Amino acid sequence: MPGVLTDSLTGAGSGWPYDTLWAGAARFSVPAEGTLAERADSLARSVAAADVFGPGSVAVPAGEWLSGVSDPFLLTDNLLFRLSVVLIFIGYCYTVYYFREPLSALLRIGKSRLYGEKLMEEHSYLFSLFLRTALGVGLLAVSVLAVRCAEMTRSPLLLRLPEWSVPLLAVGCGVAAVLVAGFQRLVLRAAGSLTQDAAFTGRLLWLRRLLAVFAVIVSVPVVLLLALNEGPAAGVVFYLLVVEVVAIFVFWLYKTCEFFLGQNVSILHWFLYLCGVEIFPVSVFVLLALRNG
Repeated sequence: MPGVLTDSLTGAGSGWPYDTLWAGAARFSVPAEGTLAERADSLARSVAAADVFGPGSVAVPAGEWLSGVSDPFLLTDNLLFRLSVVLIFIGYCYTVYYFREPLSALLRIGKSRLYGEKLMEEHSYLFSLFLRTALGVGLLAVSVLAVRCAEMTRSPLLLRLPEWSVPLLAVGCGVAAVLVAGFQRLVLRAAGSLTQDAAFTGRLLWLRRLLAVFAVIVSVPVVLLLALNEGPAAGVVFYLLVVEVVAIFVFWLYKTCEFFLGQNVSILHWFLYLCGVEIFPVSVFVLLALRNG
């Protein structure tokens, strides 16, 4: 179209009927001396942008071409994630300060099996409220931890998510945690009904609540450090959290095995409990994440 600047080098004297860089490039000579990198650099410096992209091209200042591009792996730079971190901090401080006596009693759970059973039978309303509050804080912590780990590992699974769902990823992780806990509770209740021993499964469910709250109390400070740190410090905190999770898992195994043996239940049933209740629902979500990213 006459009068319109096009991104073309036709008309530069080459005679080609279509766009080409040959006519523009033919005006520049490649130095005969120097290394290949030096010759390429010399040629790049001698060619103007208008000669390559046409007289209608406009140079963009350095750095501005990324101003409108969002990093799909940057999951913590949104209001919902920051609000969750603040709520975890406030909830944890409130739990530790307001429920000082129940917290002190809970931290002695590893003292003996009889002490744990006594705590199950003689708990007060304040102690039950403490457990519910701590579990709420733990649910938020699990959501924040999952989002932070997904950001640090930069999983390709995140590229498949729509952009609007990135701030809601923490909510999705929380829903997944609730589904896992609900499945485990349902399986234990069903097992107690089938074996006509609801009292045993009820005590086991109570022990699991105690151990879950114990895990929340000792791990939330490290989760907050991981959520608030960037760079090399985040890597150090991450490995510290891995060590802590392994230690909590070993303690969980020890207390549940002690409970089964104390109730004169076969160790085989303990293995079945671990595989069917603790490992299976978590492994389903892990395998889905690994398969897709």
